[in-house]
Amino acid sequence: MINFDANLIVVFLLVWILVIILTKVYFKPMMKTLDARRSKIRQNQKAGEKARQEYEKALQEIEESLKEARKFSLNIQEEFRKEALLEKEKMIRQISTECRTHIDEAKDKLDAQVESIKKEIDSMRELFGELIEEKILH
Repeated sequence: MINFDANLIVVFLLVWILVIILTKVYFKPMMKTLDARRSKIRQNQKAGEKARQEYEKALQEIEESLKEARKFSLNIQEEFRKEALLEKEKMIRQISTECRTHIDEAKDKLDAQVESIKKEIDSMRELFGELIEEKILH
Protein backbone atom coordinates (compact mmCIF):
# COMPACT_ATOMS: atom_id res chain seq x y z
CA MET A 1 0.00 0.00 0.00
CA ILE A 2 0.85 3.59 -0.24
CA ASN A 3 2.39 5.12 2.78
CA PHE A 4 1.50 8.68 3.44
CA ASP A 5 4.50 10.44 4.56
CA ALA A 6 4.35 13.86 6.16
CA ASN A 7 6.89 15.07 3.60
CA LEU A 8 4.43 14.33 0.86
CA ILE A 9 1.80 16.47 2.53
CA VAL A 10 4.29 19.28 3.13
CA VAL A 11 5.45 19.19 -0.51
CA PHE A 12 1.84 19.11 -1.64
CA LEU A 13 0.99 22.11 0.57
CA LEU A 14 4.11 23.99 -0.58
CA VAL A 15 3.20 23.41 -4.25
CA TRP A 16 -0.32 24.69 -3.59
CA ILE A 17 0.98 27.71 -1.72
CA LEU A 18 3.43 28.36 -4.55
CA VAL A 19 0.61 28.06 -7.10
CA ILE A 20 -1.57 30.48 -5.08
CA ILE A 21 1.28 32.96 -4.62
CA LEU A 22 2.29 32.75 -8.29
CA THR A 23 -1.31 33.17 -9.34
CA LYS A 24 -1.74 36.31 -7.22
CA VAL A 25 1.72 37.79 -7.81
CA TYR A 26 2.52 36.75 -11.38
CA PHE A 27 -0.35 35.17 -13.33
CA LYS A 28 -3.19 37.57 -12.41
CA PRO A 29 -1.16 40.75 -13.11
CA MET A 30 0.16 39.17 -16.29
CA MET A 31 -3.37 38.17 -17.34
CA LYS A 32 -4.59 41.69 -16.56
CA THR A 33 -1.76 43.11 -18.62
CA LEU A 34 -2.52 40.70 -21.48
CA ASP A 35 -6.25 41.48 -21.27
CA ALA A 36 -5.52 45.21 -21.24
CA ARG A 37 -3.20 44.72 -24.21
CA ARG A 38 -5.83 42.72 -26.12
CA SER A 39 -8.40 45.36 -25.26
CA LYS A 40 -6.08 48.13 -26.46
CA ILE A 41 -5.36 46.19 -29.66
CA ARG A 42 -9.11 45.78 -30.30
CA GLN A 43 -9.67 49.49 -29.64
CA ASN A 44 -6.82 50.41 -31.98
CA GLN A 45 -8.21 48.06 -34.64
CA LYS A 46 -11.65 49.61 -34.27
CA ALA A 47 -10.17 53.12 -34.38
CA GLY A 48 -8.11 52.15 -37.44
CA GLU A 49 -11.18 50.74 -39.18
CA LYS A 50 -13.17 53.84 -38.28
CA ALA A 51 -10.38 56.09 -39.56
CA ARG A 52 -10.21 54.06 -42.79
CA GLN A 53 -13.96 54.38 -43.27
CA GLU A 54 -13.80 58.12 -42.62
CA TYR A 55 -10.89 58.40 -45.06
CA GLU A 56 -12.83 56.53 -47.74
CA LYS A 57 -15.89 58.68 -47.08
CA ALA A 58 -13.83 61.88 -47.28
CA LEU A 59 -12.11 60.62 -50.44
CA GLN A 60 -15.47 59.85 -52.01
CA GLU A 61 -16.76 63.32 -51.07
CA ILE A 62 -13.65 64.91 -52.56
CA GLU A 63 -14.07 62.89 -55.77
CA GLU A 64 -17.72 63.96 -55.99
CA SER A 65 -16.70 67.57 -55.41
CA LEU A 66 -14.09 67.27 -58.14
CA LYS A 67 -16.67 65.79 -60.52
CA GLU A 68 -19.05 68.64 -59.78
CA ALA A 69 -16.25 71.20 -60.16
CA ARG A 70 -15.27 69.68 -63.52
CA LYS A 71 -18.89 69.71 -64.62
CA PHE A 72 -19.25 73.33 -63.49
CA SER A 73 -16.02 74.22 -65.27
CA LEU A 74 -17.23 72.58 -68.48
CA ASN A 75 -20.52 74.46 -68.22
CA ILE A 76 -18.68 77.75 -67.78
CA GLN A 77 -16.40 76.96 -70.72
CA GLU A 78 -19.43 76.14 -72.86
CA GLU A 79 -21.07 79.41 -71.82
CA PHE A 80 -17.90 81.32 -72.73
CA ARG A 81 -17.78 79.56 -76.10
CA LYS A 82 -21.41 80.45 -76.78
CA GLU A 83 -20.83 84.05 -75.72
CA ALA A 84 -17.70 84.21 -77.86
CA LEU A 85 -19.61 82.84 -80.87
CA LEU A 86 -22.41 85.34 -80.32
CA GLU A 87 -19.88 88.16 -79.99
CA LYS A 88 -18.11 86.95 -83.12
CA GLU A 89 -21.38 86.86 -85.06
CA LYS A 90 -22.25 90.32 -83.76
CA MET A 91 -18.85 91.68 -84.79
CA ILE A 92 -19.14 90.03 -88.23
CA ARG A 93 -22.57 91.61 -88.72
CA GLN A 94 -21.24 94.97 -87.57
CA ILE A 95 -18.19 94.77 -89.84
CA SER A 96 -20.38 93.57 -92.70
CA THR A 97 -22.73 96.50 -92.16
CA GLU A 98 -19.80 98.92 -92.01
CA CYS A 99 -18.34 97.42 -95.19
CA ARG A 100 -21.68 97.74 -96.97
CA THR A 101 -21.90 101.33 -95.79
CA HIS A 102 -18.39 102.05 -97.08
CA ILE A 103 -19.16 100.31 -100.37
CA ASP A 104 -22.40 102.28 -100.75
CA GLU A 105 -20.56 105.50 -99.96
CA ALA A 106 -17.84 104.61 -102.46
CA LYS A 107 -20.51 103.79 -105.08
CA ASP A 108 -22.22 107.09 -104.42
CA LYS A 109 -18.89 108.93 -104.77
CA LEU A 110 -18.10 107.03 -107.96
CA ASP A 111 -21.57 107.75 -109.32
CA ALA A 112 -21.12 111.41 -108.46
CA GLN A 113 -17.69 111.43 -110.12
CA VAL A 114 -19.08 109.64 -113.17
CA GLU A 115 -21.86 112.20 -113.39
CA SER A 116 -19.45 115.08 -113.06
CA ILE A 117 -17.15 113.52 -115.67
CA LYS A 118 -20.16 112.99 -117.97
CA LYS A 119 -21.10 116.63 -117.53
CA GLU A 120 -17.51 117.66 -118.22
CA ILE A 121 -17.42 115.42 -121.28
CA ASP A 122 -20.76 116.83 -122.45
CA SER A 123 -19.48 120.36 -122.01
CA MET A 124 -16.20 119.46 -123.70
CA ARG A 125 -18.09 117.68 -126.47
CA GLU A 126 -19.95 120.86 -127.24
CA LEU A 127 -16.69 122.78 -127.14
CA PHE A 128 -14.93 120.22 -129.34
CA GLY A 129 -17.93 120.18 -131.61
CA GLU A 130 -17.71 123.92 -131.98
CA LEU A 131 -13.94 123.74 -132.51
CA ILE A 132 -14.30 121.02 -135.10
CA GLU A 133 -17.07 122.91 -136.79
CA GLU A 134 -14.95 126.03 -136.81
CA LYS A 135 -11.95 124.18 -138.26
CA ILE A 136 -14.05 122.44 -140.87
CA LEU A 137 -15.87 125.60 -141.86
CA HIS A 138 -12.90 127.89 -141.99
